[in-house]
Amino acid sequence: MDTLQLDQRLLDGKKIMSRVPKEALKISLEVEREAQTINYYKGISGSLVLKGSCLSIMGQYREALEALERGIESASIHHDLDVVVAGVFSKGNIFSKIGDVKTALSLYQEGLTMSRQIKSEYEISFLNNISVIYSKTGQVDQALTYMENALTLARQRDLPVEGLILTNIAEIYVKKDNLEEALVYNQKADFVIRSFENTMYRVQCDKVYGMIYGYMGNHEKSSQFFEKAKAACAENEDNYRFASILFESACVHAALGAKKEAVEIYLNSLVLSDELDLKVQSRDTLKKLATVYKELEFYKEAFDALERYVRLNEQIESETLENMLEAQALQFEVEMAKSEMNMAISELQKISKIGKLVTHSLKMTEIMTELYTQLKGVMDLDVVGICVYEPDNAVLRYKEIIKKGIFLDERTLPLNDSESLAASCIVNRKMVYKPHLKNALMTSVLYFPLWAQNKVLGAFTVQSEQESAFSQKDIEMLSALTSYIAIAVNNSIQSELLIRQKNELELLSNTDVLTKLYNRRFMVQRLSEAWERYLREHIPFSLALMDMDFFKRINDSFGHAGGDYMLVETVNQIQSQIRPYDILARWGGEEFLLLMPNTSVDTASSICERIRTAVETYAYRYDDKQVSSSITIGLAESEEATSPEDLIRKADQYLYVGKETGRNKVVAYYEESTLEKELDI
Repeated sequence: MDTLQLDQRLLDGKKIMSRVPKEALKISLEVEREAQTINYYKGISGSLVLKGSCLSIMGQYREALEALERGIESASIHHDLDVVVAGVFSKGNIFSKIGDVKTALSLYQEGLTMSRQIKSEYEISFLNNISVIYSKTGQVDQALTYMENALTLARQRDLPVEGLILTNIAEIYVKKDNLEEALVYNQKADFVIRSFENTMYRVQCDKVYGMIYGYMGNHEKSSQFFEKAKAACAENEDNYRFASILFESACVHAALGAKKEAVEIYLNSLVLSDELDLKVQSRDTLKKLATVYKELEFYKEAFDALERYVRLNEQIESETLENMLEAQALQFEVEMAKSEMNMAISELQKISKIGKLVTHSLKMTEIMTELYTQLKGVMDLDVVGICVYEPDNAVLRYKEIIKKGIFLDERTLPLNDSESLAASCIVNRKMVYKPHLKNALMTSVLYFPLWAQNKVLGAFTVQSEQESAFSQKDIEMLSALTSYIAIAVNNSIQSELLIRQKNELELLSNTDVLTKLYNRRFMVQRLSEAWERYLREHIPFSLALMDMDFFKRINDSFGHAGGDYMLVETVNQIQSQIRPYDILARWGGEEFLLLMPNTSVDTASSICERIRTAVETYAYRYDDKQVSSSITIGLAESEEATSPEDLIRKADQYLYVGKETGRNKVVAYYEESTLEKELDI
C-alpha cells in the first residue's frame, strides 16, 4: 500500500473505533507493519495512536499508554501535530477512566492549546471532555462554560457533534437541578441527532431523557428512555455506556424512593463495571449502594459495600498517586524556572523524596513524623505543625504539632482570632512569615495555606527559636512541598471520614435498632470466639437465654408501641444487673441472649436471679397505667456442651422447662430423667 492508502486505512479505523475497537485494532497493526516497510513515519505514528486508542476502549490501559507514548514521541520528532493531539486526547481519556482527573485535565488543557494552534477538529472534543471532568467533580458552572464554547464551535463548523454537546449541556442542567432547561436542551439535541443517525449520540440523549423524566417524577417515561438506551448499547456491545446507564437509572430510582429497585440496578451496574475493570465506576456505585442500604436499614450490606468502597478507593489512589506526584514535580520545575529561582536539582530531588514519603501515609501522626524528621535534616527548625480548617465551626484545629520531637496536645482557636498567624494565612490565602517575633516562644514563624480540590484545608507551619531561621531557599523548598502536604492532609481527612462512616455502619450492622443491643449476627460471632477460647484455655463460660413472659398479652393490650416500651425498659433492667464485660444481645422478638465470659454456672445463676428479680419488681408504666412483667431464663455452661450450637440448644431447653413449669424463674442444669418428670413426658 502507498501512503495515501495507509492514510485512508487509518481514517477507516478511526471511524469504527468506538463501535468495534477490535476491528480497528487489526487495522492499526496492519498499517503499522506496512508503514514500517516503506518508512512512512506519519503512518507509524498514526497507527500507534490508533492502537493505543483501541486498547484504551478495550480497557487495556497499560498497553494503551505504552502505544500512545511511542506514537506521540514519533509524531513529535517528525512535527506531526495532528497525531500528537490525537494521542494526547486518548491519554487524557485513559486517566479520566481510571480516576486520575487531575492528570486527565492537564492533558486535555495541553491538547486544547495545541488543537487551537493548528485548528484541529479535536478542539471541540477537548472542550467537551474538560467540561465532563468539571461536571463529575461538582464544578457545574465551569462545566457549562466549556460546553457552551464547544457548542459555539460546533455550530460555526456545522458539525454533527452539536447533538452530543447539546445533550451533554442538558445533563449539566440536570445536575444543577434545572430540569426545565435540561429538557429544552435535550429536545434540541434530539432534533439534531435525528438528522445524523449517530448511535452513540442517540444513547446519550435517551439516557439524559431518562434522567430528566425520572427526576420529574414521570417513572414510565423515564423507564422507556433508559430501556431504549440500554437496548442500543446491547445491540452495539457498548458495555461501557451500558454500565453508565444502569448507574444513572439506579440514582433516579433511589431519588424517587424506589430504594429496593435502586439496589438491584446498582448491583447489576457493579457486576458489569467489575467485569470491564472500570474501577472508578465500581467505586462510585459502591458508595451509592452503601447509602441506599443504610437508608433501608440493611446495615450489614451497607457496611460490606462501604468496606469494599474503601479498599477500591485506596487501590485507585495508589495507582494514580505516582502520576500526580510526577506531574507536580514537573510543574514545580517549570514554575521555578519561570520565576528564575534556579533551585538546584538536588533540592528538587529532596522535595520529591519528602513529598512521596508524606503522601504514602493516611495517618496524620505518620505524616507529621516524616515531615519533622526530613525537614529537621535540611533546615534549622524546632516546630512542625498542621492546623485543619473546620468551616462548619469556623475554627482552626491544630491536629498535629511536633516540638523538638515531641507531639503537643491538640487545641483549637477561632478563625476570627486577629492575633493568629494561622488564621491570617488562611483568610488571606497566602504565606505568612515573621522572622523577628518578640516575646514569643518561637522567634521565626512560617505559615503556608494548604489547598486541595479548590478548597482550603488549613495551614502548614514550621517554626524556630532562632531569628531569621529560614532562608529564601528554605522558603522556596517549603512552598514547593505544600502541594504534597496538601495531598497528604486531604487524603488523611478523607480517610478519617471514611473510617468513621465505616465504624458507624459496622456498629449499625451489629446493633438492634429498637433496643440498641447487639443483634443475633454479632452474638453468634462473639459466642464462636468464646467457644474457641474455652477450647484453648479450658476456662468455662455461661450462656443465658431469656424470654419475657406473656409478651403477646402486652402487645394485644397496648399495641406494638406498648410492646416496644416494655422491651426497652426490660433491657434497661437487665443491663443494670450485668457486668461491664458481659455481652447482651437481642436474640429475636422478646428473647435476649447473655454471654458471661469466665463465669461458672453458680456465679451465672446468681446474676440471672438478680435480673429476674429486677424485672419482676420494676414499676412499668405505659399510657398512665401500671404494667407488670416477668422473665424466664434458661442457663447453660460451656462444660456441658459439645459446640456453641449445642450450648444454645441446652439453654433453650432449660428455658422451655421454665416456661412449662410456671415461668418467672431461672432454670439451669437438668438431668434427662428430671426433665421428663417435670414435663410429665
